[in-house]
Order: sequence, then C-alpha cells, then structure tokens
Amino acid sequence: MNPIRMGGLILVSAGIAACASPHPGPVTERVIAPWTDVLEQVHLEGEAQPSPTATPTLLPLAWLAPTRIPGESYPSPTPDAIRTPPPVRTEAELYVLQPGDSLGLIAAAFGVSPALIVQSNGLINPDYLPVWASLTIPPPQMRPPGPTFKILPDSGLVYGPPAVFSNVESDLSAYAGYLNVYREEVDDRVLTGAEIVQRVAQQYSVAPRLLLALLQHQSGWVTNPSPSEVDRTYPLGFVSAGHTGLFSQLSWAASQLNSGYY
Repeated sequence: MNPIRMGGLILVSAGIAACASPHPGPVTERVIAPWTDVLEQVHLEGEAQPSPTATPTLLPLAWLAPTRIPGESYPSPTPDAIRTPPPVRTEAELYVLQPGDSLGLIAAAFGVSPALIVQSNGLINPDYLPVWASLTIPPPQMRPPGPTFKILPDSGLVYGPPAVFSNVESDLSAYAGYLNVYREEVDDRVLTGAEIVQRVAQQYSVAPRLLLALLQHQSGWVTNPSPSEVDRTYPLGFVSAGHTGLFSQLSWAASQLNSGYY
C-alpha cells in the first residue's frame, strides 16, 4: 500500500478514536443564578447526570419604616383647600302639585325640610296634598358652617399601613375592660370582642384603634369591666332595636365615619 495513503488512514483512525474515547474526568461549570451563586457539576461522562436543585436565598421582608415614634403625637392633618360654596336660593318659590307627589319628595327636591313646608303653607294634614294645588316653597335655612379643624389625619381613620401592623388583642391585653370578656355570635361563629373590632375594621376600612377610641369614649368598654346595662346593649350610643350588640353598633359607627369621610 502507498505509505502516504497508509499514513493518512492512521491519522483519520486516530482522530476518530480520540472523538470516541471517554472524557478523562468531569468538567465543572459555574452557573450564576439571579438570586444566588450555584456551583453545578456537569457530567459529560456517559449518561447525563441530574444537576443539584438550586435553592433560592430567602431575603428578609422589607418592613415599612414607622411613620412616627411610639408615644409621639400624630402630625397635624393637611388642611382642606378653600372651596366656593354653591349658590343658595334666597327667595320663596311656587310649586304646583303633580300626581304622585309627596311632602318628602318635594322637600328633598328643593333642599328644605318637610316641616318648613308645612309651616309656610299652614297645612292641616300633610298626608293630603290635592293635585294641581300650589305650595309655597320657602328658601332653605342656612346652618352655620362646621369647624375646619381636623381631629386626626387621614391615616388615623382609614385602614392603611399603620393599622395593618396593629394588633387589637395586644392593645387590649393591658386593660381589664368588658371588651376582653365579651363574646358574640356573628354569622354562626362566636367571636371575641377583639375579633369583632378587627372584622369591622377590615370590612369598613376603618382603623381599629379609632373604633376602640370611640368605644372607650362612649361606654368605657376598653377599661371598664362593668358598664351599665344600657352601655352593654348600645355600646356606641345608637339606641335602636335593630342595632343591639357590639358588632351591629360598631358597623353603624364605621358606616357613619365613612359617610363623613367620603
């Protein structure tokens, strides 16, 4: 055989043998994951081996920085911008009664009280309003404007970040009031006083400590272990047959706060 051809075959055979021969050892590859450094062993010998599972490094939660030092007074609320009130009717008007009218509907439409219409027209029977008769609608009686002073900032009323980190049970643990021993069934579950306060606060988005302050101011439930029978039945002072018990009273108070705030 030609020695040149033979030499070429030897070189080709050697190259094929080199490609087919196993790798002398494992090769390490450093893989940097976004969350942590992971050193994986990549085995090129024989069948591929599974790589170790990378365990993410758990970072600490970023807690909100306190808005004030405990015990410090709340900052002054932002004052409301001055607004121009809408024009108010200053003269009486005549209204011709229509079928289906009622004294309440007429009073609401003109922004006056039904009693003012009765007084201005000398109505003997307010429930009897003859159709097509004329009524004199007096101008509305202006009330003095309310104070512009804000009792607490918005963050003290709404269920915001400061309220999320508060704990009603721990707030009450320092006192021996009636609220600590109170129990009430709500939606087929018996809840403690603290649980009721927390539930109303979340449902109505009202700060739980504001509800506690109102409860303490009205009936002393936070510190007084033996409130009166009336205060036990109507702890927020809203005397109504359909609003007995803590849950109903707090729900009513939270609804009133929302109406005034929004």
